[in-house]
Amino acid sequence: MKHILLVLPLAVLLFGCPEKEEPGCEPDSLPQDTCSAEELATVEVAGVWHGLGEDATGNRLVTVTSFHDPAAPKMEGRELDLVDFTERFFLRSATTSSGGRVEQRAFTGCRAPDPRTVQGNFQICVDGVERAKGTFEMKRIVRLAGEEEASGLTFEGEARVTQGTPLDVFVHNGYAYVASGAGGMNVFNVTDPAHPALEHQFNRSDSLGNADYFYDVWVHQDVLYVASRFNGLLYFDLAVSPIPSTELNRQPSPPEAIRSIYVDPVSNRLLANSIDSGHVLIFNVANPRSPVLLGRFAAADLGLSNYPHHSVLEGDRIYGAYGGLGLVAASIAQPGVPTQLGNAASPLEPARNSHALAAATFGTTPWVFEISEGWGGHVRALDFTTPTAPVPAGEYATRPEVSANQVDRVGNRLYLAYHQDGVRILDITNPAAPVLAGHFNAWSDTSATRGNFFYEGVTAVHAARDASGLVYALESERGLIVLREVL
Repeated sequence: MKHILLVLPLAVLLFGCPEKEEPGCEPDSLPQDTCSAEELATVEVAGVWHGLGEDATGNRLVTVTSFHDPAAPKMEGRELDLVDFTERFFLRSATTSSGGRVEQRAFTGCRAPDPRTVQGNFQICVDGVERAKGTFEMKRIVRLAGEEEASGLTFEGEARVTQGTPLDVFVHNGYAYVASGAGGMNVFNVTDPAHPALEHQFNRSDSLGNADYFYDVWVHQDVLYVASRFNGLLYFDLAVSPIPSTELNRQPSPPEAIRSIYVDPVSNRLLANSIDSGHVLIFNVANPRSPVLLGRFAAADLGLSNYPHHSVLEGDRIYGAYGGLGLVAASIAQPGVPTQLGNAASPLEPARNSHALAAATFGTTPWVFEISEGWGGHVRALDFTTPTAPVPAGEYATRPEVSANQVDRVGNRLYLAYHQDGVRILDITNPAAPVLAGHFNAWSDTSATRGNFFYEGVTAVHAARDASGLVYALESERGLIVLREVL
């Protein structure tokens, strides 16, 4: 799974301290001279809202607010210490550090262009003293206007993931293998797509007995590969039984935290992306039960320290998604001595986080499809004919307040995990102009468990490699969802 946590830093680190210390974060301490009580009275105080605050220097603050109980809304899953909807739209959160300092974040809504949008001003205070201020906009996260539940996809069945958080899925011989973070692995029998059935759950632990964290999963020639936090690359033999019971081995030694995996079945090479070393580990898996480490690729330091969230292989080229560092290309014609070819910096707007990738060659042109994650996360299509100067040629986005997350490519189609905007299929017959070919909306904001985290919704997608047309998705609350593509 190509999935990262959104961590909101302390305001004093994010915004710095002003020269003049003024009290703030009280209902009357924010500007209200342009507020419209009439507009604010129309606001739908319900469901889940995503917000973006920005100060005068461009520093940003992302918020998630749930109004399942309008009298006691929550922000990032925590109760607010002051709420006032009687004469104004006012929200305030408060957290106490281990040192006893109290940080407050206050939001005063002033305008509501529509019932699902609030605009206004925010302050961040430490021990009651203003440390930062700016403007914000919040949006209620509901289905995109004009969209039905599905188009080009039909619903087959679903099953809850009862252990851990669903992060990544791979389907092989009628079984769905779900990497579930601290929950380890959930294995579902999906031979009847309408009735997925949980058959097995397992995890590993480190030398101290702590439960491992499974990020990603891939199956190649009856071998299940798992990217884990404490035990590196784990692999299991599925030839005897589809239930992973025979652990073959672990690599590398000593273990490194592996964030994600990619297997190229044509060249029999596996890429494992290390959080610890920041390397892309290159394995030969011609004998899938005995991977051979061929080499490591370390991206040149371009100003940021980061690790590859995801990487793909197209021919003898590696493309790696390095978060804020951007997208890096390298040659592994000699895998023992990989050579960096070039990079594409993440766009400053609207997202700065290169997160997941797909690659393909159309004609003689190498294309890379980059998924950026965060506020404004979306899809970019880049022509990598000249890797020292890749050309951004096309984009696809739904809306800034919902982020893309993960991608799977089969032929000329991209299958996207798009968080609250569900599963999306793009036709990339013309790679410079991706076209929406289908979607499935899995999101509903009515459950009280929604609204704790920006990256809720669909977290992973896997398209069947056979002629079944089945598409498997993971959803943060609903679990495993089986869909069928209607061509």
